[in-house]
Amino acid sequence: MNGATVGSVNGVNGTASAGRSETSAQSLGEGSVEPRLQFAKPRNPRVTPISTGTIQASLDDVTDPVLLEKLEKENQGKFDEVREAKGSLGSPDDVGARNHGQKAFVDQFYKKAAYEAIMKDLRGDVVFLAMPSSSERNRIPVYLAQRLKEDFGGIVVNGSAHFYRANREESKKNTTYLAKMAMQDFEVSDPSWKDQLKGKRVVLVDDIITTGDSLDSIAQKLKSEGVEVEKVVSLVAHNSGRGIHQDTVEKLMKQINSKLADQPVQKNPIFNKGLGESDEQQKTLLGWIIGAHGKSRDALLKKAIADANSAEGALAVLRAIRKRYLKLKDKE
Repeated sequence: MNGATVGSVNGVNGTASAGRSETSAQSLGEGSVEPRLQFAKPRNPRVTPISTGTIQASLDDVTDPVLLEKLEKENQGKFDEVREAKGSLGSPDDVGARNHGQKAFVDQFYKKAAYEAIMKDLRGDVVFLAMPSSSERNRIPVYLAQRLKEDFGGIVVNGSAHFYRANREESKKNTTYLAKMAMQDFEVSDPSWKDQLKGKRVVLVDDIITTGDSLDSIAQKLKSEGVEVEKVVSLVAHNSGRGIHQDTVEKLMKQINSKLADQPVQKNPIFNKGLGESDEQQKTLLGWIIGAHGKSRDALLKKAIADANSAEGALAVLRAIRKRYLKLKDKE
């Protein structure tokens, strides 16, 4: 996913701040890697900007650790509130009742002012692409897209009508990093989407963003067809949808190296290049992680750390990272 500007929401008053041209100093953005990682020069991992419609505060420019911790707790509280409210909806078999509940859910948490800053620089033909629902039962992104259309213009395209995943399982039900990496990519069910999206300013719309892996998957599919995603909007996002952070990357690297120390994989001529304490080995491992997840959300790498809590888990995570790295490298 690629974004030229990072926009942020001011959760105190529901307005949005002006966008910035690069990620925060705490993110692994271009020119922001601290000295201990400067030996690796990863490609720019800028993430597509996310705007949320709740009172979540932006964390992009917060450098004070005490304030950051306070805001993180407040944001987590809002995230939990929205997620619990969605969970209470259930998924009734009665389509009318299900759709009524989902629309009311959007109306409850939608705040126009929270999207104004990130939408103000979108002029011309805007398309709100509602994230596909693998189960085809979740229409919350569609209802959110419709509210955005009413307030900001544009058209709505229901992703579920054009894209699908073969295993038809919602990504949110796969809670571990390895399970998410095993999810199949989105495929095209109706190619007419190209006529609706090509040459337009595409905004991806989701309901709740946790790790952003589904967003990555659909954005990569669109990019392979020549369509760039300019913005991402949702009702709420874990950690305000922040991109990967240096501390998280370093913890993952340390975890992998620690768990795989003196393991047989150290003798593998491929994986040995990224395992060890030398600068070259650290550079290689960092390159794999940034190449695979430079445009992912920090929450996804935290799940990778959790999965890499044993030698077996660390090896599985390392394999998944390198597989994704090679896959995305081939698409460049």
